[in-house]
Amino acid sequence: MKKIDFDFDNVGGLAHLYLIDASGLLRCDVNVKNGHVRPVIASENMIYDIAVYAGDNFAFTENLLEEDTGEVYDVAISGFIPKMDNIMTVAEMERKEWIAVHQDANGNLLISGTKEMPLRFISNKTTGTAPTRNATAFTLVGKLTCPSKACDSWVLSSN
Repeated sequence: MKKIDFDFDNVGGLAHLYLIDASGLLRCDVNVKNGHVRPVIASENMIYDIAVYAGDNFAFTENLLEEDTGEVYDVAISGFIPKMDNIMTVAEMERKEWIAVHQDANGNLLISGTKEMPLRFISNKTTGTAPTRNATAFTLVGKLTCPSKACDSWVLSSN
C-alpha cells in the first residue's frame, strides 16, 4: 500500500522567484539519482530576481487539462512588484519569453516552462487605493506538455 503523509508544517505561497530569459537557456541537465533538473544558463544577465515581499500574494498553480491536442499542464505563477519604479524593466519582461525557477515556502524548488514552451509575463499596473498596494501585479502563464519539475538551482555556463 502506498501512503501519503500529511505534513503539519506545510506552508503556502512562494518564497523565491527567478525568471530566466528563455533565449539564455543553453540546456537542462538531469540528475540521474533524483531526477531533478539543473538549467545551464548563458549569463547571469539572463536571470531576473523577483523579490517576494509578501509570500501570501505569490502563488503557483498547475492544472492538468484535456484539450483537443491531448493533455496539457496549464501553469500560472502570480505575484506583484511593489510601486511603479520598475516600469522599464516590466515593459522589457512583457516582451520576452520566460522559464521560471520558483521555491515554495516549504523549500521545494521547481522549474516551469521550457525553451520550446516558455511562459509569458502578463502585467496589470495599478496605483491602488487606500487598502491595496501601489504595484504591478503579474502572472506568468503557459500551457506545457509536461509538468513543472523539481530543480537543483542553476549553473552558469563557463563558455
